[in-house]
Amino acid sequence: MNVCRRARRHFTLPVLACLVLGSAGAFAAQDTPLQLKPASHFDGWQVALKAVLIGAMGIAAAAGGLYAWRSWQRSKGVTFGDSAPAAVDWARRVTPRTTLLIVRWQGKQYLLAENAGQTALVDTRSVEGPAV
Repeated sequence: MNVCRRARRHFTLPVLACLVLGSAGAFAAQDTPLQLKPASHFDGWQVALKAVLIGAMGIAAAAGGLYAWRSWQRSKGVTFGDSAPAAVDWARRVTPRTTLLIVRWQGKQYLLAENAGQTALVDTRSVEGPAV
């Protein structure tokens, strides 16, 4: 029991002092220049504008990420460096979305049709000598 009384005496006094000083400090700062200003109509608009701008930045970041991902997906399969160069011999747009291409690569000519970002092989033939 003696230990409990000592512990209570040692912990009660600091807790009581904090409560008294804390509440006195709160009452003392109530009518001073340190008091927070009351919320006005302008503050609400300012917070709303910040929220809209943060949302717009989030949408812009998502759109940029989507654009980067799509560009990366489109570049798959393209080889860079010392591979044999491919040469476009002929290209003609047949509709606003469709282009026909004749590409020479590794001794063959390929007739390709590109439509809305998708490429399809139409025909292949071997090349003997320079292209006409």
